[in-house]
Amino acid sequence: MLPSKHLAYLDTTYIDADGYANNTFVGVWTQYTTRDVKKCIWGDYRLPYTFDFDKGDGEMYVNPKYRANGWQSYDDNTESIFDSTSGRFIPVDQWWK
Repeated sequence: MLPSKHLAYLDTTYIDADGYANNTFVGVWTQYTTRDVKKCIWGDYRLPYTFDFDKGDGEMYVNPKYRANGWQSYDDNTESIFDSTSGRFIPVDQWWK
């Protein structure tokens, strides 16, 4: 019998180290209403299995040949703005809405 609660721990011991990749996911995402399936890769700081996409040494640096696919704002740090009301950074392009 499986336990009723599952815990996940984020190990940040080497968070500043090159190649740190603790919180990553590689799999598929299914859209709820249309059931469309898309490949997806998520990660904190670095993305796994991206081959020539990430050209960085110590931190992620998007290969220039992929920037035109929506990654310009990642490299120039304009993907989010600080909302002083909530005290949070919010994405400029809320693509999921």
